[in-house]
Amino acid sequence: MLAIERAPLLPTATGTPCVQDPDLWFSSAAADQARAVRLCGACPLRGPCALGARERRERYGVWGGETSSDRGGAGQQREGDRRGR
Repeated sequence: MLAIERAPLLPTATGTPCVQDPDLWFSSAAADQARAVRLCGACPLRGPCALGARERRERYGVWGGETSSDRGGAGQQREGDRRGR
């Protein structure tokens, strides 16, 4: 059997912006999503994070600087959005 290395489900480096404020990455507000995308720009885990989200077909949130619409996902708004928006 061929072993396939997959990206981790969530970044674990404590210096990553998403670990410091995880709710921002799942907000349905366009301004919050744009801010999350900008913050991902300098993250060293951006590539593997985006790849992992595409592999898992993440429907919600900003992953690796990509919104759900960037990934071709259907979900822009998450039911029970944690920030109440």
